[in-house]
Amino acid sequence: MIELEHEIKEFKNGLLHFGVIGVRILFIKEPVLEIIENYPYDYFKGTESEMIESIPSKGYKDWKKGVFYGIEYAYSKLDDKYIGLKVIIDKVIGLHLDSNSIILAFIASRVILSSLLNTESYEEKGKLEQLVFNSWDYDLEAQLNFENYTIVGQKLSESRYKVNEK
Repeated sequence: MIELEHEIKEFKNGLLHFGVIGVRILFIKEPVLEIIENYPYDYFKGTESEMIESIPSKGYKDWKKGVFYGIEYAYSKLDDKYIGLKVIIDKVIGLHLDSNSIILAFIASRVILSSLLNTESYEEKGKLEQLVFNSWDYDLEAQLNFENYTIVGQKLSESRYKVNEK
């Protein structure tokens, strides 16, 4: 079993994109992906506008869905030497105003793909990064569609990004 953690903390066009995901991975001989949620506790710290949140066992449906999509994508891109995986999600941390399901989906894919041999191309990763760093143009329920390199959700009429700041 290996323990992995990945964090993104990056400003783009005046907005922070943030999240941390920690997992344990067990390699198994059956050609399946098993995802186990092991959110150990409810953790909230900070002010209402700068709330650091750890996903608790109940709630956060959209964030959890994004994490699952990211892990499923990563599994589909792993080298053939990896037959099956059991992924235990131990930690998902975000900021109330600076994290969304798209950012967390991308981090979930990175926690695995940055450590294990995979077939993801530089171009594929670049397309995903572009979507992540435009994710604040969509509603909070939007999800990353890894298969089609698109965002599924309602596009906002006005961007939250600050373009051409001086």
